[in-house]
Amino acid sequence: MPRRRTRSRRTTRRLHRTRRHRVRYQFGGAGDGRIDLEIWKATVAAKRGDPELKGRLDYSIAEKLKMPDSPLTRETAPLLPSIQGKSEFAAAEQDAQTLLAAAASMVSQLGADTFSSPQAFKDKITALNNDPNLRESTSKLRAFMAELEKELSGKQEPIDLTNETNYPLFIWFAIANYDIGNTEEVLVPILGDSDASPSSTEM
Repeated sequence: MPRRRTRSRRTTRRLHRTRRHRVRYQFGGAGDGRIDLEIWKATVAAKRGDPELKGRLDYSIAEKLKMPDSPLTRETAPLLPSIQGKSEFAAAEQDAQTLLAAAASMVSQLGADTFSSPQAFKDKITALNNDPNLRESTSKLRAFMAELEKELSGKQEPIDLTNETNYPLFIWFAIANYDIGNTEEVLVPILGDSDASPSSTEM
């Protein structure tokens, strides 16, 4: 009996499309409306320093990360910075060209529930670290997340995604500030799908 096609399987297929099927879609350029990455980081850093957020893992924090004046969309998301070792990460991360695409990829692979709260995120990463099978299968994704957080935070030392002193993470702000329900649609024109076009997935 043929297996039923599900949203998660469609997403997985899209994440692993090869580059030859990618939709041509240009990012960047003067006056294109994108938020400058340095401005976005400075805005996040200011909000991140709020005493109400510092070191908190409770479930209410996700809503506190919202920045109504700086929502991430396909048109406004900052270009992804150059991440050290990017060619060694999973295919999905190599293809992500904007901060929005990177955030959507994390949600797609780890599940939206992972980002329901800092505590849920910490529990999920800890579980992945402790399970030999999951640790290996998610090693590239977790390495990418740590390197991206390191780049966004401007830190020199390696990032431990389970270290509570780092919460809320910069990658959390990226995930919190777009419509998580549109994760798959966000990925399509950026990670590639031969039957999609940029105009068909406007957010």
